[in-house]
Amino acid sequence: MKWLGQHIWNFISRFRNDVYLEDVSTGTIASGGNLGLDSNNKIVKATVGSSGTVAVDGGGTGATSLTDGGVLLGSGTNAITAMAVLADGEMIVGDGTTDPVAESGATLRTSIGIGTGDSPQFTGIELGHASDTTIARSAAGVATIEGKIAQTRDKVIYMETSNFSDDIATTAHYIPFVTTAEHTSFANVAVPFIAPANGKLLGVHYKANVHTNTTSNTVTFRLDRLNDGVLWSSGNEATIGTKVVDGVARENTCHADFQDLTTSGASGTNAFDAGEMIGVSMQNSVDLASTKYSVTLVFEFDFNSY
Repeated sequence: MKWLGQHIWNFISRFRNDVYLEDVSTGTIASGGNLGLDSNNKIVKATVGSSGTVAVDGGGTGATSLTDGGVLLGSGTNAITAMAVLADGEMIVGDGTTDPVAESGATLRTSIGIGTGDSPQFTGIELGHASDTTIARSAAGVATIEGKIAQTRDKVIYMETSNFSDDIATTAHYIPFVTTAEHTSFANVAVPFIAPANGKLLGVHYKANVHTNTTSNTVTFRLDRLNDGVLWSSGNEATIGTKVVDGVARENTCHADFQDLTTSGASGTNAFDAGEMIGVSMQNSVDLASTKYSVTLVFEFDFNSY
């Protein structure tokens, strides 16, 4: 009897196989209490109070207290740790290996690629407003503000204007830069000027008091230069760029775009070097008789190494 009773007692005291509970009523777990198994697999009530901890592998934090406002960092199965409260302007930065850290100021800017030694790339910048002052890049070395090219010291626009009256027939005449007397010779005192820096002829604008499209007249503009070190004398100049445009009615202004020398009759380049003497001539294909001309030439100079 004692032997049988002992086994009944052991059976009651220790379940040796899985236990299934059926028809378990729902209810509220007592505050601060959790049921679990002790080292002998006995069901016990574990009390978690202010001084107790629940390990990470048991669903807890492994800590009894965490910094108020601190960002929590995991450590595998070890206790979760909390960072100090971030100061004003601090951000959390990681290195892909160790725990992240809080950074600010120059250290933060360097970490995120916008430090003084970095070259961050932006599609555009909205300056002082959400949309009305957009700074962007339109091409290599060209910045724009609201689509308009921002000229810097190394790119300066320069204009020469000239008015003269003559029957230039179909002979090329240089546009005078200092008087109203045009001339066929580059050596004429009114014709050339010295380029102070590397530059380009961007375009020629002109208007006449007669129709310049008579009998399908075309107007040829030529950019001539005299190299530095060459005597300023007629015949020593060389044509480096040519642009041909159709004449227009006398009410209209004609534009010869030297930035596009791929059109019919155009050739060469619009660029010249510092120290060269520059002259621009115009030539009609049809004799228009005596005509008044008003001409504006637009140049761009690169003063980057001036």
